[in-house]
Amino acid sequence: MKILKSKTLIAAAVFALFLPFLIAGCASYSTQISAKESLDNITILYLKGNYDEVIRSGRMLNLSSSQPEVVKALYYVGVSLLVEKRFIEARRYLEAVEKNDKGKELAASAALRFADSYYLEGKSKQAFQLYESFTRAYPSSSLLPSAYKKLFEVCQAVGDFKQADQYRETLLSQYPSSIEAQQLGGKEEKPDYFTIQVGAFFDENNARRLKLELEVLGYKPAIIKAREEKTVLYKVRLGQFKTRAEAAYVAGQLEARGYPARVCP
Repeated sequence: MKILKSKTLIAAAVFALFLPFLIAGCASYSTQISAKESLDNITILYLKGNYDEVIRSGRMLNLSSSQPEVVKALYYVGVSLLVEKRFIEARRYLEAVEKNDKGKELAASAALRFADSYYLEGKSKQAFQLYESFTRAYPSSSLLPSAYKKLFEVCQAVGDFKQADQYRETLLSQYPSSIEAQQLGGKEEKPDYFTIQVGAFFDENNARRLKLELEVLGYKPAIIKAREEKTVLYKVRLGQFKTRAEAAYVAGQLEARGYPARVCP
């Protein structure tokens, strides 16, 4: 009986000795699970277009983290801030992504969005310098056609049409099969597909800003110049859908994000 009691006391003592480590291990595991759930939640919120919630959830993120999941979440927060036109805050997150992703494609995307933030803010000079810098810093990026197209648009916006033509020629000659090259190639709209009109403006700059907002969201919009009687309208359209149902589905997503979308024709 005394031997059994002694063994029980020893087992209790050993358990008490290791209990703090067990608690610490469980707490650490719980923290890891909680952090992963939080990162997954940011991704889900971003894909749903709940940008305010993405921004709110992103406050807990470490801007100096190089973990791939965290870097991706930082990117989503930066883009969400960009969509909300909170440019200075957006640049903090996008700059962190470029720094922490170490030259990968997400870093390139963050760098391009960083330049977009100045263009959306109406600061064409800074935007031009950043787009130019992008072409040198990321010479192998799949986003180069987009950068050259934006250089073309910035030059046009400030009235430097000669340099705009040079960027257009660079895009058409180096990336002839890109969507951006097709958009600048002067091709007529085809009557055998459906597209979505998101806006129509008398001021071309307003059309360009809307187009850039949609690009930030991952769409591939184009500006169609149309003459109506004595005026010129700049129509922002996107997509080439085989059926009206497909176009209507995407239009519904745009409307849920606050954009007035209309299926054409």
